[in-house]
Amino acid sequence: MKNNIINIRLARIKREGSPVYSYQLPVTASNISVAIYVSTQFPLSRKYQPLDSLEIVNNEPANNILVTINNQDAYYCPAGTIRSVQGAGVALWQVAIQNLGAGNTTLGLVRLNLKKEAMTIDKWAANH
Repeated sequence: MKNNIINIRLARIKREGSPVYSYQLPVTASNISVAIYVSTQFPLSRKYQPLDSLEIVNNEPANNILVTINNQDAYYCPAGTIRSVQGAGVALWQVAIQNLGAGNTTLGLVRLNLKKEAMTIDKWAANH
């Protein structure tokens, strides 16, 4: 019975993905990094881990940022841009955001949206 419930839940997660978990970068001085640990920052995300999709929204007018995933892969995000990181091999356990600009960031202008993507037909076909 318990295994059946687990299998039903896993099938639903594959079909629907997870909710979006949003993080707003606090005011951050120039050249300073802020790290978030996904399971600590978003305890409810644990049942969907690892999350595999990251949207970086940098609405800063002049501050570029650098987002580093799991202390390995770094993604540059210029001021005023949106960047997505997703696909095979992406597992979001820890994310660090570094302010590369000359001034402080403004609260609410840099946002990260993390989620577990639903399985597409292409992903399903690749696994079967």
